[in-house]
Amino acid sequence: MSVTTPQAQAPQTPSGLLSTRPVWLVGILATLAGAVVTEAFALVARAAGVPMEAASPGATEAAEIPVGGFFGGWCSGRSPESSSRSSSPAGPSSPPAPSP
Repeated sequence: MSVTTPQAQAPQTPSGLLSTRPVWLVGILATLAGAVVTEAFALVARAAGVPMEAASPGATEAAEIPVGGFFGGWCSGRSPESSSRSSSPAGPSSPPAPSP
């Protein structure tokens, strides 16, 4: 009976453009790519006549999402509708004031 010992294999180094880049840079590039694709999708939807309006929960009316709103929302981590509204003194996420 013969005994074989496993041979150690040299670790494979990843090859490719992004495999040699720092993680933070790959994250930024992925975020920008996602923002561009999302904005392109929104522009196609606009061209097809889809209304681009959104509102926060509890809001009385929706505001139009501007061109570039999805890109800005994606990159800043905010929702597109919150970046298109003007801030009130109580803040953009405060519930509406009760009516008398």
